[in-house]
Amino acid sequence: MKIKQKLLGIAGFVMVLFLGLVMYPSTQVRADYIGAFQLKNGFAEEAMCSPGDQDGYYRMSLKSIRLAICKDVNVTSSNPSVAAVEYDRAEEVSTFRLIPRKKGVTRIKVTAIRNGKKVSCQGIIRVVEFKSPFQSLKVNGEDCSDEVTASSSTVNIKASKFRLNYKLRSGWKVSRLSGKIENTNQDGGGNKFTFRMIQKGKLVSLKDGYVLRVYLNVKNKKTGQTMTTMFVVNL
Repeated sequence: MKIKQKLLGIAGFVMVLFLGLVMYPSTQVRADYIGAFQLKNGFAEEAMCSPGDQDGYYRMSLKSIRLAICKDVNVTSSNPSVAAVEYDRAEEVSTFRLIPRKKGVTRIKVTAIRNGKKVSCQGIIRVVEFKSPFQSLKVNGEDCSDEVTASSSTVNIKASKFRLNYKLRSGWKVSRLSGKIENTNQDGGGNKFTFRMIQKGKLVSLKDGYVLRVYLNVKNKKTGQTMTTMFVVNL
């Protein structure tokens, strides 16, 4: 069995400023995101800055400041060398992005005009180095914990079976473990995907022409950091 990791280069660790509006994914530059935080004004949260995370972004949205109905929106980072921010009304009517650069601290501030009045919110983002949440992570008995080096990773597996075992470090918990199987032999109409229950230590077998995707999401109970590891299994 070959296990080969491929970082989701265009992945980001999602950061949601829930000061107001529900956040949706960016489609302008980057295709995916890594995780999500729900924050309020005066937030103080952490993001990671592994090489994989630096290619991604945190999505941010506001609840108390609805960017879609505001004018003169301005988003700034006090230390862009630590984390930069991007906002483009044409593409990001209701969201903006934070891109981690290196370890450090920056203050994010958003100002806008709503109903003729100036509104604002701000908070602290602490960018930290990546630390794996896994004490051990095994697929079919083979350790692959060292393969997970960013907030979002994909592990490609060539095998006809899949059995996942893991042990998390203290302070982390599993927030989701799910899977789906794609029938690559099926063309045209019909449902090519079927959802499959995935359980720790339970064996899943595959037929030729089918691809299994397993999503293991974990969350830090103290900091709220989220991480995703996706396993792609086929013959």
